[in-house]
Amino acid sequence: MKLYALLLSLVIPLGAAAADGVVSADTVQATPKAAPKQTKNNDYDPEETDVGKFRFFFGNFYAGWGKAALDGYDISMRRIDEIGMLNTAAVGYKFRETTRLSLGVGFNHRRYTLMKGYHFTQGESDVIGIEPFQPGLSRCSSKINLWQIRFPLMLRQEFAGNGAFSLAAVLDWNCHASFTNASKEGDTRTSSKTGVSQHRKVTVDALAAVSWNYVGIYFNFAPMSVFKKDCGPEIKNAWTFGLMLLL
Repeated sequence: MKLYALLLSLVIPLGAAAADGVVSADTVQATPKAAPKQTKNNDYDPEETDVGKFRFFFGNFYAGWGKAALDGYDISMRRIDEIGMLNTAAVGYKFRETTRLSLGVGFNHRRYTLMKGYHFTQGESDVIGIEPFQPGLSRCSSKINLWQIRFPLMLRQEFAGNGAFSLAAVLDWNCHASFTNASKEGDTRTSSKTGVSQHRKVTVDALAAVSWNYVGIYFNFAPMSVFKKDCGPEIKNAWTFGLMLLL
Protein backbone atom coordinates (compact mmCIF):
# COMPACT_ATOMS: atom_id res chain seq x y z
CA MET A 1 0.00 0.00 0.00
CA LYS A 2 2.83 2.39 0.77
CA LEU A 3 4.39 1.66 -2.63
CA TYR A 4 1.06 2.28 -4.40
CA ALA A 5 0.60 5.59 -2.57
CA LEU A 6 4.12 6.64 -3.54
CA LEU A 7 3.53 5.88 -7.24
CA LEU A 8 0.19 7.70 -7.14
CA SER A 9 1.84 10.78 -5.61
CA LEU A 10 4.26 10.88 -8.55
CA VAL A 11 1.73 10.27 -11.37
CA ILE A 12 -0.84 12.87 -10.30
CA PRO A 13 1.54 15.93 -10.53
CA LEU A 14 2.82 14.76 -13.94
CA GLY A 15 -0.72 14.45 -15.27
CA ALA A 16 -1.56 17.93 -14.03
CA ALA A 17 1.51 19.34 -15.68
CA ALA A 18 0.59 17.66 -18.98
CA ALA A 19 -2.92 19.08 -18.74
CA ASP A 20 -1.43 22.55 -18.29
CA GLY A 21 0.62 22.13 -21.54
CA VAL A 22 4.01 21.70 -19.86
CA VAL A 23 6.23 19.28 -21.75
CA SER A 24 9.70 18.19 -20.84
CA ALA A 25 12.46 19.94 -22.78
CA ASP A 26 14.02 16.56 -23.48
CA THR A 27 10.95 15.47 -25.46
CA VAL A 28 10.45 18.65 -27.51
CA GLN A 29 11.67 18.64 -31.12
CA ALA A 30 12.12 22.02 -32.89
CA THR A 31 9.82 22.60 -35.86
CA PRO A 32 11.99 23.26 -38.94
CA LYS A 33 11.56 26.72 -40.48
CA ALA A 34 10.73 27.11 -44.16
CA ALA A 35 13.74 27.99 -46.25
CA PRO A 36 13.66 31.45 -47.88
CA LYS A 37 12.87 31.62 -51.56
CA GLN A 38 15.91 30.98 -53.72
CA THR A 39 16.44 33.05 -56.85
CA LYS A 40 17.74 31.79 -60.18
CA ASN A 41 21.18 33.20 -59.25
CA ASN A 42 21.24 31.01 -56.11
CA ASP A 43 20.95 34.10 -53.89
CA TYR A 44 18.31 34.16 -51.20
CA ASP A 45 15.72 36.87 -51.68
CA PRO A 46 14.18 38.20 -48.44
CA GLU A 47 11.05 39.22 -50.34
CA GLU A 48 9.36 36.38 -52.16
CA THR A 49 7.76 38.47 -54.93
CA ASP A 50 7.18 42.01 -56.19
CA VAL A 51 3.84 41.15 -57.77
CA GLY A 52 1.16 43.60 -56.69
CA LYS A 53 3.70 46.10 -55.35
CA PHE A 54 4.89 49.53 -56.49
CA ARG A 55 8.63 50.01 -56.88
CA PHE A 56 10.71 53.11 -57.70
CA PHE A 57 13.54 52.76 -60.22
CA PHE A 58 15.64 54.64 -62.78
CA GLY A 59 17.31 53.70 -66.06
CA ASN A 60 17.00 53.61 -69.85
CA PHE A 61 19.98 55.78 -70.81
CA TYR A 62 20.20 55.94 -74.62
CA ALA A 63 21.93 57.48 -77.63
CA GLY A 64 20.69 57.19 -81.21
CA TRP A 65 20.73 58.46 -84.78
CA GLY A 66 18.10 58.71 -87.51
CA LYS A 67 16.31 60.70 -90.19
CA ALA A 68 13.24 62.92 -90.64
CA ALA A 69 11.02 63.96 -93.52
CA LEU A 70 11.08 67.57 -94.79
CA ASP A 71 7.92 68.41 -96.72
CA GLY A 72 7.60 71.30 -99.17
CA TYR A 73 11.29 71.56 -100.08
CA ASP A 74 13.53 69.99 -102.71
CA ILE A 75 16.14 69.31 -100.05
CA SER A 76 16.15 66.90 -97.12
CA MET A 77 17.28 66.64 -93.52
CA ARG A 78 20.81 65.28 -93.28
CA ARG A 79 20.39 63.38 -90.00
CA ILE A 80 19.06 63.37 -86.44
CA ASP A 81 21.01 62.50 -83.34
CA GLU A 82 19.78 62.36 -79.77
CA ILE A 83 20.89 61.49 -76.26
CA GLY A 84 18.87 61.20 -73.10
CA MET A 85 17.51 59.15 -70.22
CA LEU A 86 13.97 57.87 -70.59
CA ASN A 87 13.36 57.11 -66.90
CA THR A 88 15.37 59.46 -64.72
CA ALA A 89 12.81 58.62 -62.04
CA ALA A 90 9.90 56.20 -62.40
CA VAL A 91 7.43 54.09 -60.45
CA GLY A 92 6.54 50.61 -61.69
CA TYR A 93 3.81 48.12 -60.80
CA LYS A 94 4.22 44.38 -61.39
CA PHE A 95 0.90 42.69 -62.06
CA ARG A 96 2.74 39.48 -63.04
CA GLU A 97 6.15 38.16 -62.09
CA THR A 98 7.56 39.02 -65.52
CA THR A 99 5.38 42.00 -66.52
CA ARG A 100 5.72 45.59 -65.31
CA LEU A 101 3.81 48.77 -66.13
CA SER A 102 5.58 52.02 -65.26
CA LEU A 103 5.22 55.79 -65.47
CA GLY A 104 8.32 57.94 -65.40
CA VAL A 105 9.97 61.24 -66.19
CA GLY A 106 13.13 61.73 -68.23
CA PHE A 107 14.96 64.10 -70.56
CA ASN A 108 16.17 64.19 -74.15
CA HIS A 109 18.29 66.39 -76.39
CA ARG A 110 17.45 65.90 -80.07
CA ARG A 111 19.36 67.65 -82.86
CA TYR A 112 18.07 68.01 -86.43
CA THR A 113 20.85 68.70 -88.97
CA LEU A 114 19.89 70.28 -92.30
CA MET A 115 21.33 69.30 -95.65
CA LYS A 116 24.72 70.85 -96.43
CA GLY A 117 24.60 74.24 -98.15
CA TYR A 118 21.35 75.39 -96.49
CA HIS A 119 20.51 77.06 -93.21
CA PHE A 120 17.52 77.96 -91.08
CA THR A 121 16.30 81.56 -90.84
CA GLN A 122 13.81 83.40 -88.65
CA GLY A 123 11.55 86.05 -90.15
CA GLU A 124 8.52 88.06 -89.10
CA SER A 125 6.41 86.63 -86.26
CA ASP A 126 9.34 84.28 -85.59
CA VAL A 127 8.41 82.12 -88.58
CA ILE A 128 11.20 79.70 -89.49
CA GLY A 129 12.41 79.40 -93.09
CA ILE A 130 15.21 77.73 -95.06
CA GLU A 131 17.67 79.51 -97.37
CA PRO A 132 20.98 78.61 -99.06
CA PHE A 133 24.27 79.79 -97.58
CA GLN A 134 26.08 82.56 -99.42
CA PRO A 135 28.54 81.42 -102.12
CA GLY A 136 32.17 81.17 -101.09
CA LEU A 137 31.50 79.82 -97.60
CA SER A 138 32.83 76.45 -96.44
CA ARG A 139 32.13 74.05 -93.59
CA CYS A 140 28.52 75.18 -93.47
CA SER A 141 26.06 73.60 -91.07
CA SER A 142 22.64 74.38 -89.66
CA LYS A 143 21.02 72.50 -86.77
CA ILE A 144 17.87 72.67 -84.67
CA ASN A 145 18.40 71.84 -81.01
CA LEU A 146 15.34 70.58 -79.14
CA TRP A 147 15.32 69.98 -75.38
CA GLN A 148 12.55 67.74 -74.09
CA ILE A 149 11.14 66.60 -70.76
CA ARG A 150 9.70 63.12 -71.39
CA PHE A 151 6.89 61.25 -69.64
CA PRO A 152 6.95 57.59 -70.75
CA LEU A 153 4.17 55.11 -70.03
CA MET A 154 6.03 51.82 -70.52
CA LEU A 155 5.06 48.15 -70.55
CA ARG A 156 8.01 45.80 -69.95
CA GLN A 157 7.81 42.04 -70.55
CA GLU A 158 10.65 39.73 -69.49
CA PHE A 159 11.46 36.57 -71.43
CA ALA A 160 14.02 33.74 -71.40
CA GLY A 161 15.31 34.69 -67.98
CA ASN A 162 17.60 37.60 -68.96
CA GLY A 163 15.70 39.20 -71.84
CA ALA A 164 13.12 41.98 -71.89
CA PHE A 165 10.90 43.65 -74.47
CA SER A 166 9.43 47.12 -73.86
CA LEU A 167 6.79 49.29 -75.51
CA ALA A 168 6.14 52.90 -74.53
CA ALA A 169 3.94 55.86 -75.40
CA VAL A 170 5.95 59.00 -74.62
CA LEU A 171 4.50 62.45 -73.97
CA ASP A 172 7.16 65.07 -74.75
CA TRP A 173 7.20 68.59 -73.35
CA ASN A 174 9.46 70.51 -75.72
CA CYS A 175 10.68 73.05 -73.22
CA HIS A 176 13.33 74.79 -75.33
CA ALA A 177 14.27 75.04 -79.01
CA SER A 178 16.90 76.94 -80.99
CA PHE A 179 18.85 76.71 -84.22
CA THR A 180 22.56 77.18 -84.80
CA ASN A 181 24.16 78.26 -88.07
CA ALA A 182 27.90 77.91 -88.61
CA SER A 183 30.18 78.60 -91.57
CA LYS A 184 33.77 79.43 -92.45
CA GLU A 185 35.09 82.12 -94.78
CA GLY A 186 38.82 81.95 -95.32
CA ASP A 187 40.34 81.54 -91.87
CA THR A 188 37.35 83.05 -90.08
CA ARG A 189 34.67 80.79 -88.64
CA THR A 190 31.35 82.28 -87.58
CA SER A 191 28.52 80.78 -85.59
CA SER A 192 25.17 82.15 -84.47
CA LYS A 193 22.44 80.78 -82.21
CA THR A 194 18.80 81.86 -82.43
CA GLY A 195 16.00 81.00 -80.03
CA VAL A 196 12.83 79.50 -81.46
CA SER A 197 9.34 80.20 -80.11
CA GLN A 198 7.10 78.68 -82.80
CA HIS A 199 7.86 75.03 -82.09
CA ARG A 200 5.22 72.63 -80.79
CA LYS A 201 5.30 72.59 -77.03
CA VAL A 202 3.77 69.10 -76.66
CA THR A 203 4.28 66.09 -78.94
CA VAL A 204 3.80 62.33 -78.65
CA ASP A 205 6.31 59.60 -79.61
CA ALA A 206 6.20 55.81 -79.74
CA LEU A 207 9.15 53.74 -78.55
CA ALA A 208 10.07 50.04 -78.66
CA ALA A 209 13.15 48.37 -77.17
CA VAL A 210 14.60 44.91 -76.64
CA SER A 211 17.43 44.04 -74.26
CA TRP A 212 19.53 41.22 -72.86
CA ASN A 213 21.14 41.60 -69.43
CA TYR A 214 20.05 45.27 -69.34
CA VAL A 215 21.85 46.21 -72.58
CA GLY A 216 19.71 46.65 -75.66
CA ILE A 217 18.60 48.58 -78.71
CA TYR A 218 15.65 50.92 -79.18
CA PHE A 219 13.57 52.47 -81.95
CA ASN A 220 11.75 55.80 -81.48
CA PHE A 221 9.19 57.26 -83.87
CA ALA A 222 8.08 60.93 -83.68
CA PRO A 223 5.28 61.51 -86.21
CA MET A 224 4.42 65.11 -85.27
CA SER A 225 6.03 68.18 -86.84
CA VAL A 226 8.64 70.12 -84.92
CA PHE A 227 7.02 73.48 -85.71
CA LYS A 228 3.45 74.68 -85.44
CA LYS A 229 1.38 74.79 -88.62
CA ASP A 230 2.44 77.61 -91.00
CA CYS A 231 5.23 78.59 -88.59
CA GLY A 232 8.09 76.66 -90.12
CA PRO A 233 9.11 73.78 -92.38
CA GLU A 234 7.27 70.49 -91.92
CA ILE A 235 9.94 68.41 -90.22
CA LYS A 236 8.08 65.28 -89.13
CA ASN A 237 7.99 61.47 -89.14
CA ALA A 238 11.36 61.43 -87.43
CA TRP A 239 12.81 58.08 -86.43
CA THR A 240 15.86 57.26 -84.36
CA PHE A 241 17.63 53.99 -83.65
CA GLY A 242 20.37 53.33 -81.14
CA LEU A 243 21.69 51.78 -77.93
CA MET A 244 19.91 51.73 -74.56
CA LEU A 245 21.36 50.76 -71.17
CA LEU A 246 19.71 49.69 -67.91
CA LEU A 247 16.60 48.60 -69.81
